[in-house]
Amino acid sequence: MLKLKFFGTGHAAYNENIIPGFPRQQSYQILCFLLLSHRRPQLRETLCSLFWNEYSSPVARKYLRNALWRLRQSFESVNANPDDYFMMEEDCVSFIFSSPYWLDVEAFENTLTHYQSMRGEDLTANQANELERAINLYTGDLLEGNYEDWCIYERERLSLLYLKGLSCLMNFHEKNGSYKNGLDFGQKILDRDNTREGVHLQMMRLYYRIGDRDALINQYKQCRQVLERELNLQPMKETTNVYHMMLNDQYVLPENKPLNFPIEHLAAYHTTVSPSFVEYALDKLQKLQAILDDTSAEMHQLENILNNALVQSKNS
Repeated sequence: MLKLKFFGTGHAAYNENIIPGFPRQQSYQILCFLLLSHRRPQLRETLCSLFWNEYSSPVARKYLRNALWRLRQSFESVNANPDDYFMMEEDCVSFIFSSPYWLDVEAFENTLTHYQSMRGEDLTANQANELERAINLYTGDLLEGNYEDWCIYERERLSLLYLKGLSCLMNFHEKNGSYKNGLDFGQKILDRDNTREGVHLQMMRLYYRIGDRDALINQYKQCRQVLERELNLQPMKETTNVYHMMLNDQYVLPENKPLNFPIEHLAAYHTTVSPSFVEYALDKLQKLQAILDDTSAEMHQLENILNNALVQSKNS
């Protein structure tokens, strides 16, 4: 069976025989694109435009034919029949999804999509285990080292799914009293996006639950430092108030239930409640407007120069 791993640096094998050079070679990039294109056949012109847009159409089609030939050769080198996996017609190319294969991205996405509408505190233990197995497939960002636009878009989309899954598992473990596991998942979120104030607050609450006062204090300090350094913001009043109540043992914990903290992204919340963020955003908008005004003036000046040049050309 064909086994493909797109997370991290990538890996491909057929019946345990490693396919060499994957995924760096351009022929393999085409394979990756076909597998990530939502099971749709791809026009040859589309592939030419995507991978060889700097060349004329005849040259690009030649490069595509060569790449597809090399792809077939690489499959044959590990005793895989390329006709089992590729439909290469005159106008389009497609991956044959009915053939036996396994793709880590597909397994990950199927599970994460299934659970993304569920709250972590509503999961059963079996569901949480299934979700965690899928999360563990995410061993790195999609096709690390590839910076093509199509790959960057998919990478960001899958990264957001990964963060949602981690948040779901964090909530599950807080609800079910496995607080240290919840902290592990929270740290994984912050390792990728340390400006998520809601996650800092939830980790403070988990440290409060297990009685680790020093870790609670360090978490709040880290939250404050990160927000100031990255966003030029202070923690929200809610975060600071909860922190001081915890230090004074006045905080009443919800009974094994995650706090309904109303943000997914810090910026979205601060735009409605934080004057400092509003001032910061307005300043950025004013600077952007100034750039646009300058650009408009330069365009107008260039237009005048061109018009004058055309007049002089006609007169001469």
